[in-house]
Amino acid sequence: MKASFSEEILTVLYVFFRARTALKPEHIIDCLEDTSIDYFTAHQILEHLCENKNIFMMEQNGYKTYLLSPLGKETIEQFYIMIRAS
Repeated sequence: MKASFSEEILTVLYVFFRARTALKPEHIIDCLEDTSIDYFTAHQILEHLCENKNIFMMEQNGYKTYLLSPLGKETIEQFYIMIRAS
């Protein structure tokens, strides 16, 4: 993952933090519709966040869903005040 994705990574973590529930990849991408994050970048970010244990993937009714981990919550809380709500 390139360092230039740091804002995008925080944006995806913010989506999870605000959702407070497990999300399917399609829901995450829908939430990112008004950002500069495209479909492929979103999937790269999800992989990165899983690898770093900020989110975890689970199967739910035959679908992949992602959930914010305690580490991810701790991470986003450190940056929360710096993130633009828009």
